[in-house]
Amino acid sequence: MASCKTYKKDSEQPTDMQETTKECRDTEKSNTQTQIPVPVPEATITTNESYTQAQIPINNFPSSFTLRRQINFECREDEYQEIIDCTFAGNKVVFPDYNNQRLIISTVESNDIRYLPMDYNPRYITGVNNDTVAVGCSRYSIVQVIDISNDTVTSSCRTESECYGISCSDDLLYVYCSGILVLDLDGHVIRTIPSPGVDLGYLTVDKDRLYFCDRFSLFCCDLSGNVMWEFDKEDYKDMYGLATDSKGNVYVANTDGDGILIVSPDGRQYKDILTSFDSFDSPISLDFDRKENRIVVRNHANEKAFIFDVEFKS
Repeated sequence: MASCKTYKKDSEQPTDMQETTKECRDTEKSNTQTQIPVPVPEATITTNESYTQAQIPINNFPSSFTLRRQINFECREDEYQEIIDCTFAGNKVVFPDYNNQRLIISTVESNDIRYLPMDYNPRYITGVNNDTVAVGCSRYSIVQVIDISNDTVTSSCRTESECYGISCSDDLLYVYCSGILVLDLDGHVIRTIPSPGVDLGYLTVDKDRLYFCDRFSLFCCDLSGNVMWEFDKEDYKDMYGLATDSKGNVYVANTDGDGILIVSPDGRQYKDILTSFDSFDSPISLDFDRKENRIVVRNHANEKAFIFDVEFKS
């Protein structure tokens, strides 16, 4: 079982996301070969793990994952793509390419890939609607809202310090800098959620809950910043991109374990999924389309991403 404990503000926390992104930049780029997507055996979630009545039943975890397609990113020999985040936007998937100062846009159904140049180097991204994404440009302390149907910036907002994780819920943007800024889509600050006391990198909002991780731990808090639970387990010390599904489960890219960690909404149950999918190579970012029940996962060690259809038991 996961270690689920009360959060103490004075507990010492790990290093910040700047060190993480430095590690990403220092990672040696591996050579890639074009591969033809192959079917992935359905990953059935077993139901023989114990749980108490107060916990979420294990059958609320997905019952299967089926590979829809593999995305291969073309890269010149002298070109290094640094992509540590991704998002769905309707039938499109979008990746911020930091080193090359652009967005890489593909579709769920086809192999079409196009590039959208940016004025700033994009680091973090979240989907707003079918045609719009919001991008955090960390080193410039700028958040831009971009309509990818006509490639225009609809709003731009400077933050008080470097911005990291970003998420959208009910047309509000949640952006981590020194605290968690809550912005409208025009870039106006609605309020600020006090920093939870850790140097978080990725974050995602689902209804009245905010999830974030600092590489070593996964946290859940309410929208006032009060930490409800913490997932902290020795085997999971390289946690990066995260998202939630339609059942409220939390998915975390477990880079060191070459798989995906799934945690129940109460933080008490967890499971490694897609561990038999041998094409994973240091997965670093992911996003979940709650309407269509599909997940996209981006590798860090090579220029590949994967889209899976997800099924739940009825």
